[in-house]
Amino acid sequence: MLARAELRRKGYPPRLWLRLALAGVLGAFVGSKLYFFVVARDAVIFRSPRTYWDLSGTGWYGALLGGGLAVA
Repeated sequence: MLARAELRRKGYPPRLWLRLALAGVLGAFVGSKLYFFVVARDAVIFRSPRTYWDLSGTGWYGALLGGGLAVA
């Protein structure tokens, strides 16, 4: 709500906050998975393909970096 109000105050398009939020969420998911694959490469290779979409085995470092880059 704060981002929406601030964007509206500065004259940006009304739905920009939604695009930024979606980009942040998707970027965080991809970034966390990439971080996990880099750190635990051996564990990922021998798991099922379901691992790629599962929410377990993610790193918040990657999520923070990926979400930040996606929003930027």
